[in-house]
Amino acid sequence: MPLSPQLGPREVMAQARVVVRKYQGPQHPFLKLQSVQKYSDDQLRDEAGRWTDLGGNSPVRLADMAPAAQAGIAGWAMKNGVDMVGLTDALYATLKDPAARASGAVWYQQEFQDKAQALADKYGRSLDEVAAVIAITSAQTPWSYENEAGETVYRNLDVAENFLAAAQRGEFDGATTLQERIDAQDGLEYFRGKGFGEAVVGLLNGTLNVDEAVTGAKRRSFFDNAMDPVGSDEITNDTWMGAYLADNSAVTQEQVRSMLSAGAPKYMGDVQMSPAYAVLSEGVMAATERAIAEGIVPPDQTNSQTQATAWVYADLYRPAGRGARV
Repeated sequence: MPLSPQLGPREVMAQARVVVRKYQGPQHPFLKLQSVQKYSDDQLRDEAGRWTDLGGNSPVRLADMAPAAQAGIAGWAMKNGVDMVGLTDALYATLKDPAARASGAVWYQQEFQDKAQALADKYGRSLDEVAAVIAITSAQTPWSYENEAGETVYRNLDVAENFLAAAQRGEFDGATTLQERIDAQDGLEYFRGKGFGEAVVGLLNGTLNVDEAVTGAKRRSFFDNAMDPVGSDEITNDTWMGAYLADNSAVTQEQVRSMLSAGAPKYMGDVQMSPAYAVLSEGVMAATERAIAEGIVPPDQTNSQTQATAWVYADLYRPAGRGARV
């Protein structure tokens, strides 16, 4: 059910509300979320690289957003030919696959938190520090891939460990200003560049705390889901989640990638995410609710488990796999 560009603004809003209601039904407790104050990429930083004010990135149903946000998202969806029902159906279909569903339910525990804890034990760091490093360096980094010998290589973990080892050697000591933290990465095997690595340097040398270092809807949700694999309801929309949106719209996967990482327009208000991120999150939440109502997943299924299931499904069945996700 694409949002037709032939419709006027009022008709677009009416159609968008129909799409939102189609799978919404009675909300279960995990979808009744409050906006959580978090840091956001599009906010100003001071000399030390700290964000100067707070935003939020918890999932919010489209129907619960302010009228201005609903209108803005409806206009964005119309412009980009988004098929909301098709998006929800595609994400719902991943939950019907037993293998993807089983792996997705435990992905954040077994793939992320358990491996992060092993690194924390190795380097004498706390779990939240290591999970933060992994989340920050996940941008434009594949989680894993298979090498020529058929072995699984955990690239994201390798990048994170490179920073942990450098910090243990004292290479980040004294790097307090933003430029010093950027320069401290020079020569590292996995140089992350301005915008990513300097946050890791600041976190590992105590210049930044976790909330200051882990920013942006994607990275923050990735971190939050790792820290609370069972209870977190946040949604990590990356390249391979974006593929589902690209499949059900008039835009390419590369365009969706840029749209997901864009800043939040003013009409989004307190919901600090891009329209693309909000639309994709709506699809995940609607798919979760539908699967719960039909008994495909347990009543306590979280949105993070549904999103991880979509990752696993892509890894199993999409031709290019999920290796390039960011």
